[in-house]
Amino acid sequence: MLEHLHIPERQFQKRFMQTVGVTPQFYIRVKRFNEAIRLMDTGEYERLITGT
Repeated sequence: MLEHLHIPERQFQKRFMQTVGVTPQFYIRVKRFNEAIRLMDTGEYERLITGT
């Protein structure tokens, strides 16, 4: 993505933080957590356990 945007990683992190309000790393952790909750709600435990 950085190559597509033509900006350094640090600049991306700074802009992401300003726009979204959290670091890209934290955002990814929240998205993974939400996906795990969604899988549990839909009963797709096998997929949650195997990590696929």
